[in-house]
Amino acid sequence: MTFDIRPYESAGKLYFGMTSVEAKKVLGEPSNTFLKTPLDTLETENYENENLFIYYKEPSNIEAIEFYPPAQVVFDGIKLFELSYEALKTILLKLDSELEIEVDGLTSYKLGIGAYAPNADEDSSLTVESIIVFEKGYYEEGNSFL
Repeated sequence: MTFDIRPYESAGKLYFGMTSVEAKKVLGEPSNTFLKTPLDTLETENYENENLFIYYKEPSNIEAIEFYPPAQVVFDGIKLFELSYEALKTILLKLDSELEIEVDGLTSYKLGIGAYAPNADEDSSLTVESIIVFEKGYYEEGNSFL
């Protein structure tokens, strides 16, 4: 399945605000569930068949989706997992001059997209390990993710 990112709206057929039940209708049953942090009250669902995790907020609505290779994640016609970290950073900087760049990844609050690349500081030609798309407010203080 291809997941075309529409900032702050959806990734493919998965929409922010969609319930766990609705996500299961789209993807089937998750391969496993777990609590991402000890403070979480809602389980994260792992869909290994599509290479993604779904994070929920109360009352069990999608607030973020994290993809890992070889998921087919597309933004603005570009397959994100085919890009190097440096290429992804360059593209996102053109769209978001306030792109947050850290040692192990980047986050665009303007686009609702982030990338995790733990070895980017050593070799920016490597591809990213995960892409996250999120709804507005996901990274605000008080969110269980922080």
